[in-house]
Amino acid sequence: MWLASFIMRRPLNAVLVASVFAILSLVMPPLSLFSGATLALVSLRLGLGVGVKVLLGAGVAVAIFALAIDGSDVSSPVGEVFTVMAIAMLPLLLLLSWVLRETRSLATTVVVTGVLAMVVVVFMYLVVGDTTEWWRHAFSQVYVLAQADGTQQISPAELEAFVALVAKASNGAAGLIAFLMLAGSVLLARWWQAKLYNPGGFGAEFRGLRFDKRISIAVLLVLGLMIVTEGAWQQFAADLLVVLLAMYMLIGIALVHSVVGFKNAPRAILVALYVLLLFPPTAPQVAVLLASAGFADSWLDLRRRLGISPAPQRNSNDESEDDR
Repeated sequence: MWLASFIMRRPLNAVLVASVFAILSLVMPPLSLFSGATLALVSLRLGLGVGVKVLLGAGVAVAIFALAIDGSDVSSPVGEVFTVMAIAMLPLLLLLSWVLRETRSLATTVVVTGVLAMVVVVFMYLVVGDTTEWWRHAFSQVYVLAQADGTQQISPAELEAFVALVAKASNGAAGLIAFLMLAGSVLLARWWQAKLYNPGGFGAEFRGLRFDKRISIAVLLVLGLMIVTEGAWQQFAADLLVVLLAMYMLIGIALVHSVVGFKNAPRAILVALYVLLLFPPTAPQVAVLLASAGFADSWLDLRRRLGISPAPQRNSNDESEDDR
């Protein structure tokens, strides 16, 4: 926990860590997870005002770095989209940190995260219009850039087949990535916070994560829209459904953690779960199974039926004298 401890020593440390990871995310967008978690940790523990200062400091550092380099020769529409997403996640994390700090409800925060990710999907439709055609054009430009520097390994025919397979799913994938980046940053920050100030608190909070059945009604409505419509509306519903399934996948993961923890099951079960979830050939099937379990839990309260009743835990920020 040396990184979390370093971040919390003083706001300037948080600015430094957030800036470094935000700059690195320009090349590797997944690293924005750590800059986001840094911002969320400071906001959760010290309040929104300090979080805004860290965001502004990191923003200035990233802007200076961006002005100092010229990536126009190597940029592509696809890379630009995900880089912009990675940076845009930071202000959204201030909102999510505020929601978690005020409601002290991880479930509410995850729901708001899902809504923000679906806003990303809606934004793409409003701004781009025909998203499938936009992604087709974007991937074609990536091919042209790869061909120019001699790194392309596929023929135009193979490219077209790939684009036809991926283009339709890309808008939903953008929403999925937005959800995973936001939720991942918030959960990492909450874990750091618990490690520093309330050991064991995050585990109990995460294991108790579940949605109200009213959220599942939204899933059924979107699924119904996808079934009864076709064309652009059907694709739009499918893209929203990807985000909703990701939300319930997180609930499914929490359910498995809860079963393993309270039934004293082998920890190897969790290791196997994450290996299968990260292994591309099995990831879709495992994700759907987890989402189905999370969806069922909303209606059946599977923890109660399994004899699991997590004890109420004090939230990680309850001990902070700086919270209010």
